[in-house]
Amino acid sequence: MTSSTLAEDGQGDSAATTKLLTLLNVSATKPGKRKRSGPLYVRAPLGGKRKDDGTAPGAPSANNFDQVNDKTRAAMALVAKAEAAQLNGSAPSTSASASTSSLSAPLRTRPAASSSLIATAADSDDEVEGEGNVPTGSGEGRPLALDAFNAHFASEGQGSHAALLSNVKPDALEWEQAVQSASAELGKLVRSKLKGISSDQISAAGSPHANAVASWQQYRGGSRNPPTPLQQELLPLLSSYSDVYHSNLSLAAKVDAREAIVCHAVSHVTKTRRRILKNNEKLAHAAQAAGRGSGTAGAEDVEAPRDQGFTRPKVLILAPMRNTALEWVHLLESLSGCPQVENKSRLSKEYNLPEGAVDKLTLPEASQRYPLDHLDTFRGNIDDNFQLGVKLTRKSLKLFSAFYESDFIVASPLALRLAIEKDRDSDFLSSIEVLVVDQMDVMTMQNWDHLQFVMGHLNKIPRQSHDTDFSRVKQWYLDGQAAHLRQSILLSSYDAPEMRSLYSRQLVNIAGKVRTLQDTSGVLDEIRQGIRSSFLRFDCANPSAEHEVRFQHFTQKTLPNLLKSAVSSSRTLIFIPSYFDFVRLQDHMQAQQLSFVAVSEYSTGKDIARARQQFAAGKRSFLLVTERFHFYRRYVLRGAQTIVWYALPEHANFFGEVMAFPFAKSTSLVEALNEGTSASATASRGAVSTMKKRKVSKGKIGAAAAAAAAGAESDEEEQEEELELDPADVSMTALYSRYDLLRLQRIVGMDLARRMVEEERGSWRFT
Repeated sequence: MTSSTLAEDGQGDSAATTKLLTLLNVSATKPGKRKRSGPLYVRAPLGGKRKDDGTAPGAPSANNFDQVNDKTRAAMALVAKAEAAQLNGSAPSTSASASTSSLSAPLRTRPAASSSLIATAADSDDEVEGEGNVPTGSGEGRPLALDAFNAHFASEGQGSHAALLSNVKPDALEWEQAVQSASAELGKLVRSKLKGISSDQISAAGSPHANAVASWQQYRGGSRNPPTPLQQELLPLLSSYSDVYHSNLSLAAKVDAREAIVCHAVSHVTKTRRRILKNNEKLAHAAQAAGRGSGTAGAEDVEAPRDQGFTRPKVLILAPMRNTALEWVHLLESLSGCPQVENKSRLSKEYNLPEGAVDKLTLPEASQRYPLDHLDTFRGNIDDNFQLGVKLTRKSLKLFSAFYESDFIVASPLALRLAIEKDRDSDFLSSIEVLVVDQMDVMTMQNWDHLQFVMGHLNKIPRQSHDTDFSRVKQWYLDGQAAHLRQSILLSSYDAPEMRSLYSRQLVNIAGKVRTLQDTSGVLDEIRQGIRSSFLRFDCANPSAEHEVRFQHFTQKTLPNLLKSAVSSSRTLIFIPSYFDFVRLQDHMQAQQLSFVAVSEYSTGKDIARARQQFAAGKRSFLLVTERFHFYRRYVLRGAQTIVWYALPEHANFFGEVMAFPFAKSTSLVEALNEGTSASATASRGAVSTMKKRKVSKGKIGAAAAAAAAGAESDEEEQEEELELDPADVSMTALYSRYDLLRLQRIVGMDLARRMVEEERGSWRFT
């Protein structure tokens, strides 16, 4: 009966079942595909092609492990019988012992992790640490000692996480949370587990593959450079296969975190591939033994080992730009342990800047102009449309491999979305078991919808068979439950509602999930003392209406109050995080015929220069700026005496940078911040408001610095006079609602932010 008949008769249990039946039907009738007679177990090739004939190979080799003949089941029964006899203490038959000695030895012993050179360890075929026996539904009934890898990714069986899926309702998950005491590196951790599942059931410990350990030691120079404190805390979390969301990853800790994650990812792929190759070898040996007529007893009770997914890719690394992707690939090269890396020259050509191009952010003058986070984010190739497959073998790491032949996929959300929409194919994401999303804070400055799109296409039952051998596919893949076994690792420098929503709603790992809890004191102490600061709360009962309520509050209360004042009616900078709010407010101010200029991430260099000059000269009263403009440009916008935050920025450091604009004496943001820090340390409160004038020479900024600065206009250098303000002459107004709690915490600190949201008073003033 075909899948369509089942669907029409209502005999399919679910849409997933119907889809699988369709895949099986298509796979069985595919032109040129070998037909199967009876319940024949054959594995699909991983990156190769199956021969048209069904004859068994004469002897096992690296090229014929994928070929299993019609006598495989009989041989597997023989293996199972021999191993059962050994476990029961009885002596197996001579023929059985001879044919199975090489198969059962790795199952009986687990040598310690190799400490030899990585080249030697990479060629080892022995079972190593982290690769113990795994329940596959074969009915062997062996006692199992499961580590985290075996417990989490076993197809089924006692002690496996897959067996726990029957205790939860996938469509109505309920989570229990517990806050742990702060650790030295990660801070406070919030652990979540599914209700109905005890911590003991998902607390199996894990350890990296011996080859990954050897590569790690070689990469870090042996015992002289042990793991950093952050890595020592992060690696156990990763090895447990629970989801991890690090929401306050500092710039200095990025490299340490990435090294630990790559070590874990390489270990996972190595364990997965080694298990498949070992099972291929066992099946080939068994087929050879069965071909010699060793017996057929119990053949009907044998099952093929379920050790695969629908497709080969197992690790997906999402990054916002090519420069970040290049760092991930370099770590894969270093920690893979492979002596050979293919297509390195192509990687260097496509992921670095074009030949002859000069990266101004690498010049010495750039560090005197831009903050460190800007240099780290935008150095190198910042193209956001890229995708790269990486294939790991025992001898080499192949870059730019086809997705369906790859173990790792390194890509941007934009590139994957374009590829999926173009080819109508997302099956290469069906078997992702480890997901890494790096620099989510940068992705919020791009298009968050691209990331949501990719997340929505993960771990779906594929549309096509892709030569999948469904007898080897793990049961939870066939049941459409792969998302509950996928580990997700999220990295960001701050927490945001979009990230928290993704963590809460789309991470459904049965092993639980962990997120860091950022405890910050805010950045108010970093701005100049004496500035009159006001935080005004507006009430909104419905989060979906928050944008509309904010707009009405600003246009009906805040903006009229600004226009009434002789001071704030001119030289006022309005900072708007959302581009959609920016366009709406721009239209409103145009309708009111107000004097203003506006710059956004889409403004041309010519328009930006004109707007900056007009505002600094006082020819326009208001300057509208988006957060993304400041994120990408990091210009100093001079001439403002009043700062208005339409909404608080996502990046807390932007708050201090913008508040330093009124006091900037040059186009260097670093100098403006340093001046603000020095002034805050020495300022005396209650100083008399004064305004002084001083001459600025034409060559104030050095020629080299001016050449390195992306937006340094000559008209600023030629400005005749500059205003030096007293902090008391500068005012700041910020609008917020209770839905801005995460942003507010990063500005004023956790304790004060909670008070500002919960207490009745809606106006908070600071000087």
